[in-house]
Amino acid sequence: MQPSSPLVGRDAEVSRLMELLDAARTARGGGAVLLGEAGIGKSSLADAIAAQAIARGFIAAWGRCPDLSLAPYWPWRQLLAVLPDSGAREVLDGSGSSSRAELFSGVLAVLERTAADRPLLLILDDVHRADEATLELLAFVAGQVRGTRIVLLVISRDDPVELAGPAASALAGLPAWMPRLDIAGLGQSATAELVRELTPTASDELVANIHRRTGGNPFFVSEVARLHAGRRQQGVESGHDVPTAVQQVLSRRFARIGQEAVRLLEVAAVVGKLDLPVVAAVACLDEEAALTLLDEPLRARLLVGSGPDLRFAHDLVREALYAGLSEQARARLHRAVAAAMPDGEAGALAEHWARALGPEARLRAAEHALAAGESASAAMAYEQAARYFRWALADGAGDPITVRLELGRSQVLAGEVDTGRDTLRQVAAAANQAGRPADAVRAVLAMGSGLGGFEVDIGDPAQERLLAQALGALSDDDLATRAAGLARLSLVRALSASPEERAEQARQAVALAAGVGERAIEAAALAALNDALSGPDHVRVRLAGADRIVAIADEVADPALALLGLRLRLVARLESGDIAGVDHDIAEYDLRAKRLRLPLYAWPVPLWRGMRAAMDGDGELAIRCADEVDRLGREAGSTNAAMMAWVLRLQQAKAGGSPVEFAALMEQVARWNLEPSQWDCCLASIYACSGMPARARFHLDRMLAAGLDSIPKDSEWVELLWQLAEAALVLAEAALVLADRPVAEALRERLAPYAGVWAVDGVGGACFGPVSDMLARLDGFLAGTDPAARRQSESAEPTEPSEVAELRRDGRVWHVAFRGRRATVQHSKGMADLATLVTRPGHEVHVLDLVEAGGGPARREVGADSGPVLDRQARTAYQARLRELEEDIGAAASDADLGRVSTLTAERDFLLAELAGALGLSGRDRVMGDPAERARKAVTMRIATAQRAIAESHPELARHLHLAVSTGRFCCYRPERPVAWRTRADDATPDVAPQV
Repeated sequence: MQPSSPLVGRDAEVSRLMELLDAARTARGGGAVLLGEAGIGKSSLADAIAAQAIARGFIAAWGRCPDLSLAPYWPWRQLLAVLPDSGAREVLDGSGSSSRAELFSGVLAVLERTAADRPLLLILDDVHRADEATLELLAFVAGQVRGTRIVLLVISRDDPVELAGPAASALAGLPAWMPRLDIAGLGQSATAELVRELTPTASDELVANIHRRTGGNPFFVSEVARLHAGRRQQGVESGHDVPTAVQQVLSRRFARIGQEAVRLLEVAAVVGKLDLPVVAAVACLDEEAALTLLDEPLRARLLVGSGPDLRFAHDLVREALYAGLSEQARARLHRAVAAAMPDGEAGALAEHWARALGPEARLRAAEHALAAGESASAAMAYEQAARYFRWALADGAGDPITVRLELGRSQVLAGEVDTGRDTLRQVAAAANQAGRPADAVRAVLAMGSGLGGFEVDIGDPAQERLLAQALGALSDDDLATRAAGLARLSLVRALSASPEERAEQARQAVALAAGVGERAIEAAALAALNDALSGPDHVRVRLAGADRIVAIADEVADPALALLGLRLRLVARLESGDIAGVDHDIAEYDLRAKRLRLPLYAWPVPLWRGMRAAMDGDGELAIRCADEVDRLGREAGSTNAAMMAWVLRLQQAKAGGSPVEFAALMEQVARWNLEPSQWDCCLASIYACSGMPARARFHLDRMLAAGLDSIPKDSEWVELLWQLAEAALVLAEAALVLADRPVAEALRERLAPYAGVWAVDGVGGACFGPVSDMLARLDGFLAGTDPAARRQSESAEPTEPSEVAELRRDGRVWHVAFRGRRATVQHSKGMADLATLVTRPGHEVHVLDLVEAGGGPARREVGADSGPVLDRQARTAYQARLRELEEDIGAAASDADLGRVSTLTAERDFLLAELAGALGLSGRDRVMGDPAERARKAVTMRIATAQRAIAESHPELARHLHLAVSTGRFCCYRPERPVAWRTRADDATPDVAPQV
């Protein structure tokens, strides 16, 4: 039942907020945001709801954001202080928390314990003034209140000048289910009601005048009406009888109360709130005497509340009082307030000393700013910490090297990565010059976001120089710092040292850290060793090392190190083809990263989800994920994030992008400083897939001239060879150029030992598939260009199956058996597709045939396409002419006839472009209006879904199918060894088909 509203003109808002209270009583918590200008009635509306909540058994708790910089999470401290929970007052001190995640979880636990006994209304007021730490905690709590007995009411001004920067972003990022209530000015009838509550005899003319002059702002309306009631006037002359500014209205009201009371209010205005002990001390009164004096402004409604909970009726009251003081009076009062405040409020003390008079005031302000920065950093409020450290540094507080180191560290963690790294680079140089090598090492570690080096700029040579100098001067007994420095040195030498040298340095770091019992440094050194051992030869070693990093990080409660270990493990699992393990690690990483709430650690999650979407054929989701990676990467200042988002988009462009998309991608990649091998392999693949064969040929030939062995065998090696093979196959299959056969053979020879490894880009921006897939494509090309091999393949006897397996439907389930293990899987169309493919090993099955076999329309009924872009006769003619041109270009080059070479090359490039646009990746005809494209996407997605379902009950079979099944317009099952499949219940003999 809706209560009668104690407010004027706010029935709709009260009704909506009361619905939230009713829902919360049955554990359906929620929240709302009240937005409007100063004086519009947001806080009055919240007061009315709080009264209704208390009447219904709620606890109502307020927190107000100050305009002075106080302790981190100040409004949350106010709010928690009124809760009955015994741990509420200490939870934000940070003493029992090792991470921001633990700190926030502790706050939530207090709120949930309180709400378990009595439902809870949390009111967070003046959020437009909130510091970043407060906003981060607000975002965390807002995301958790659903399903609890908590209602969260957020109040903020909506003036763009006041609501800007972090506060505006934070409010925009609150959950969509939290309604935004825009509190507008009152209508004329509501204004009349409000005016006549204060001035019963007010005329319609007066009401209309007040409404027009105030825009219906309840505060202005009330103040003007109250002034009129005091002067007993009915008519109003514009600019005379009605004040034109709130300052004038309040000044008249101040004049009607005693000067001693005004003096107390002025002190409170300087403090920023009515902090009774401080206000009384500055006024040289005891608290009881101060309360007696404040009774007069309380009756005048300049204050609200009672006893020690008195507060200004509105911020405009405080602002008007402060504006009425002279500059000297303000400075004198700020000094007195600073002297009376307790030492624990470092941020507020810094602000007051900064505004005080006296020769020592500036230094004392800086000293308190330094303490406030340290407190904010400990609470992981890095943005606030950076401001305080800049302040302390500018005014000479603390040791300059230490303060600048903390400043740079806070800047990096707050997302000001380039600025922070510049700061830390200067700190490291200064520390080395001052004979403080340990500080130099700490500065370089902070450049990579901390001990583990979650994101290290390996393209910055200064780090190697600074570390080498510091390690050379480090004392022999500081083994922990030496271990940390060696581990980071191994990482930053990625472009200047061999993998063997880097691995040896990392092993030394591991041994040193283990020897002195520094477990966190040991985990960081293991991460460096993992990086040095990148490449296909060490996948299992890296997987084991990543497991160990996660275990140590959990042991020492270092959440950032744990995320690094999970990232390394996920990539190793991806390279191993353990897709189920990858999905598990994505979920685990996401859960842990959300607790830290830093973009630096958040952006890999949408990256991996986009990669998995691309694997499942969901290109639209992959692009949306790339956009999210870009957004978070910009907030984190991460170049890696931008590169990985580019990789996601590139894979979708290769699957069917337009020339405009490719041009945009090329413009972006040109800004990055890639290694020559990375550049040529990448561009050869891009240009080949985008129908620009001449450019593709240029980069392919340049890479081949450098030699395949020039490509470092690191984390990019498999991917780069894959891209090179892809480019070579597209060009060779389009033109059937026999000269490319040695290229295919050389690539196959290098990739063959790694058939079971999967090709992965970077930290998981793309997964191309198992190397066995590329080997099959290379084998197909080589067989197609070798007539003798083709005849031998066609006449070869079928290979006998080496093992027996089962994939059989029984109603709504499928019975599966493989290598001695049985399981059941729910029916899906993807399971039927797999059953069709496994009975035809080595045979390419068109997706429309799979659709038909799964109960879809017959292939003949789907509708014909518009035919190939090039018919067979034209294609044959083009290919014949290309072979002639290759010979003619060779002859012209031998004769040094450069003009003829240029003419012939132009013709060859034109024909290659025509063929590339007319043929698919395997040399098949591209068709216009191809009806198979929709079927390809659907079949790809449903096969991937079926494989994930199998992984839940039979991981070994799922891995076998991941490795053996390829999808596209034509799908194929190619096991490494023949398998005999039983697919029907009445099979006496399993289905065995010749392996092609």
